[in-house]
Amino acid sequence: MRRHALPCARLILSALWRRLRRKPWALVQPAGEYRLAGLAAEVRIRRDGAGVPHIFAESLPDLGFGIGVAMAQDRLWQMETLRRLAAGRLSEVAGDRPMDGPSAHLMGPSLLAVDRFYRSLRIRDVSREEWSLASEEGRSVLDGFARGVNAWVARCGPADLAPEFLLAGIDPEPWRPEDAFVIGKLIGWLLSLSFVAKPILAMLSEDPVLARFLPPHLAAGQCIAGGTLPAETPDLDLLARHSLGLLGPGTGSNSWVLGGERTASGKPFLCNDPHLVFGLPALWYPLALTAPTHRVIGATMAGIPAVLIGRNDDVAWGMTAAMADEGDYYRETLDAEGERYLRAGAWRPVETVDEAFRVQGRREPIRQTLRYVRHDGVLCPLLATREGEPPTSFRWVGFEAWRGWDGLVRMNRATNLRDFESALQEFAVPAQNFVAADADGTFGYFCAGKIPRRAWAEASPPILDGAAPEHAWDGYLAWAEHPRSVNPGVGYVVTANNRVAQELPPGLAGGFWEPP
Repeated sequence: MRRHALPCARLILSALWRRLRRKPWALVQPAGEYRLAGLAAEVRIRRDGAGVPHIFAESLPDLGFGIGVAMAQDRLWQMETLRRLAAGRLSEVAGDRPMDGPSAHLMGPSLLAVDRFYRSLRIRDVSREEWSLASEEGRSVLDGFARGVNAWVARCGPADLAPEFLLAGIDPEPWRPEDAFVIGKLIGWLLSLSFVAKPILAMLSEDPVLARFLPPHLAAGQCIAGGTLPAETPDLDLLARHSLGLLGPGTGSNSWVLGGERTASGKPFLCNDPHLVFGLPALWYPLALTAPTHRVIGATMAGIPAVLIGRNDDVAWGMTAAMADEGDYYRETLDAEGERYLRAGAWRPVETVDEAFRVQGRREPIRQTLRYVRHDGVLCPLLATREGEPPTSFRWVGFEAWRGWDGLVRMNRATNLRDFESALQEFAVPAQNFVAADADGTFGYFCAGKIPRRAWAEASPPILDGAAPEHAWDGYLAWAEHPRSVNPGVGYVVTANNRVAQELPPGLAGGFWEPP
């Protein structure tokens, strides 16, 4: 097999070279007129000097279509890989290969193990449920977006696609309307901290000295809203990071908004810096949208046909991670056969799903059985554990279907801060700190997202007892319980992944905030 590797590599590189010579890359797509099936009226895509698409349409479905065409031109490979990651299908392209670093510790030692892990999260299944909950208007945008992506791919030959498709030896699969939810839920998972942080906290909390420096004590610091607490000394934080070799992950976000009394124009001034992981291409995708119902400009992410951060004619907004605790680990009590688990004194059957994993280089799929338990009716995966470790499950807010998409569509065309806050009540995962301001001069801060109501607040261990009724979630916080601040007296709001308020309801009080 090895003696054929070099000739194969030469063939691939030769084909890639011919592809690049035939159609050189440019920052801006060439001008042209295309007749694509699926449009009700003309859609115009005008690109500025940086290649940012400005899309003009006469209806929401056609606007979605235009976004789909532009995004397929620019980010189709990124959309394909994000969708495959969420669905647990990377091994189909890359084969089964060893993994190291945090991925190996949390998800398994190989790419197939990573696929198995992501398949166990049921992201695609829950996304289908969310599609069924979406409003007719929300679906129309997603339907149009899927038609736009697929129409552009249909007119492309192999030489017109990104070179990564040639290198991987695959064609882009048809885009489905619910795939936007798949990618949105994947991003929500990647930005949620509970799954990564709690095993570390569990190990550190066994040392009584270290326990004093862990949440909730670590959470003390300057608040976004509702007063302040004594701030930690920044120099001590920097010294600790240097000593431990932890100079920061290179991610984080901050935002601020000034009220009109603090600006020369007399109007609010808002700034947002969502510095996520650097990549090529970047996670963010800038665009401008114009339809009869609204005009909006800002940034979204590949595969999501709406502005996540931006402004329209009436409202500007930004967001940072709320660092909320959105998930819990549970040690499960299983019977001797491992087929039943204990809940409040009663045995319930472990549920199973048989999955087939296709692996590049293998003729037959690898078949594995995924196992699940339920927490308050929500299907949660039993995680793979090392020999001798107790069986463990994980519950996450995103394992339930929400109507966050409808909230995002409404955010894009909000006409004042009141409309914007109303739309935020649908926002689900991950929990975010929103700052916003409207043209009338009103500005404010809102903590949005579905946050579990926990009776135990900050006093629980990082790993809970799945059989204990007192460790079950009691639904989710009502909107009235979420921290918010409108037109605060100080004349400004600042967020930087820090503690959101001094007084917090149970369930939000145990967040993973950054020092101020």
